[in-house]
Amino acid sequence: MQSLVLSDWLRERKIPRSTADRFVLQHAEFFELTDELTHRESPEPLNGNISQAACHTSDRFENMLRSPLSRMKFVRGLADLLGLDVEYNDNDSVRLTMPPPVDEINFKDVAPNIVRVDNDGSIKPVN
Repeated sequence: MQSLVLSDWLRERKIPRSTADRFVLQHAEFFELTDELTHRESPEPLNGNISQAACHTSDRFENMLRSPLSRMKFVRGLADLLGLDVEYNDNDSVRLTMPPPVDEINFKDVAPNIVRVDNDGSIKPVN
């Protein structure tokens, strides 16, 4: 009996390779095994899929978000939830930007000490 190559096995069952790859990635993510697949990364969604999701979301909220102001508030809230930098202007406009990546190695955003603990365990405020 001759052993089948993976691509032959998929072809016999009419499974596209991209579908098989996607299922493997989903399985690895579910069982937290993505470090086992270092040669494969989960790709960004396709622009068409993103546009389709936006269209479905718009359809769902069309009746609720009737005014431009309510739509703007929704966009601001969504941007906050998605971790985008949001700048509010006085004239009811919003500017969205992607935040810069965090450099965890050289992270220097540290608050100054506000108290100190003495050797006897007492806590004293720091000026």
